[in-house]
Order: sequence, then C-alpha cells, then structure tokens
Amino acid sequence: MKKPRVSARKRERLLEEFDRSGMSAAAFTRQRGINYTTFHSWRRRIRAAEKPNRPRLVEVEMEPAPSGPVELRVGSLTRLEIRSPEQVRIAALLIRELEGSSC
Repeated sequence: MKKPRVSARKRERLLEEFDRSGMSAAAFTRQRGINYTTFHSWRRRIRAAEKPNRPRLVEVEMEPAPSGPVELRVGSLTRLEIRSPEQVRIAALLIRELEGSSC
C-alpha cells in the first residue's frame, strides 16, 4: 500500500527541521518514518533549484578570533561546524567539491 503524498509545505517543514536537527539523513528519515530515497530526492530538487543562486567562496577575517566553534552555512542544506583553524582549509576544499557536485 502506497503512502499518501507529502504536501510541498510539509516537505519544506521537514527539510527545515532536518537542517536544524544535526542528525544524519538516515537517522532523521528512520525516526520520522520517511523513505530515505524519497527524502534524498526532495533535497536534490531543492539543491537543483538553488544551484544558480549558490554563493561563491569569499575570504572572511574575524577579529578577534571566535572563542568557540564557527558554523558555516552554504545554501539551506549544507552546514559545517569549524572548531579549529586547521579545519578552515579542509572546509574550503569540501565546499569547492560540493560546488562541482551534481547532488
């Protein structure tokens, strides 16, 4: 038996909730009873819609240096938490890879 379709509004709320949750997509979908493949397709459609408006990397200097972790958001679906100066270079490489990725 097929589950009823999820409204666009409910999908949007679920994706926003996922962004705030800090959970993996697998854990989030398992907890909510959502098919992982379906959830992934929702996220992919959002990314495709955002792609033309994706921000480019820009250099930012923060003075004084933050005392705790820095959260970097890229679009509505990608969030990085940087806890040390060494992670900045890794984050930049990751973002460049994501920009070139199709998913």
